Amino acid sequence: MKTLDEVEPRIPIHQVDVPFSITIPGSYYLAENLSFPLATSGLMISVDASDVTIDLNGFTIDGQDAEGDAFNVFGISVGFGQSDILIRNGAITRVTFGVSAQSSQRINVEDLCVRPIDIGTGILMSNNGTASDCEVIGGTLGFDMTVASNFVLLDCVVREVSDACYEFSFNNNGHVERCVAIGGVYGFRLDASADDLVFIDCVSNSNSIGFSDLSGQSNFFYRNIAVRNNIAYQNVANTSATPGTAGPWDNISQ
Repeated sequence: MKTLDEVEPRIPIHQVDVPFSITIPGSYYLAENLSFPLATSGLMISVDASDVTIDLNGFTIDGQDAEGDAFNVFGISVGFGQSDILIRNGAITRVTFGVSAQSSQRINVEDLCVRPIDIGTGILMSNNGTASDCEVIGGTLGFDMTVASNFVLLDCVVREVSDACYEFSFNNNGHVERCVAIGGVYGFRLDASADDLVFIDCVSNSNSIGFSDLSGQSNFFYRNIAVRNNIAYQNVANTSATPGTAGPWDNISQ
């Protein structure tokens, strides 16, 4: 016979717990859908400890309360200096920030669907963080990598944002592979401070500007595709408008 703690050693998060603060390392999971309880700003789940796993368990974190307000609500916010945190497997909707981990280290997110409010941002990445198999729909910015370095984005999708699907500012040594941007002003925007970023097998579809590298630094673009954008590439070398004759590492535009 096992005790209940042995059968389910993780810590549950219920609606009555919101806003919920994580202050000790461990494994946490949503036991039901969560909504913000008050018509005010705040953090639905705050993480002020390192070595934490949060499994949304297929449930949804909803930043809109019973009065219909969702302004300045964070779905999951990781505190300054925390590290080694995994957030996975669920949805975060109607928030100003879905996941905020900008001042942290090694924050990994996977299998999330984030739908922020119109002025919102989906995921703020951390240094040395990884995002995989995540989708952001709507808002202003999809993934914001500002001040992050050594990050990895794999197999992510951003749709229908009002500014940039993927924003890169004050970055270096990032890797972006097999990511898709659809329906933004910018698909992938690198400002003048972005350096040593690598983009491989990414797709920009139906954006105003597909890939924009304003840095003039050592960024690398290989085998990317820009289709149905008003401007396919800005300051990106090795581009070809004829896919049939493109080299194996060329970027393709149509």
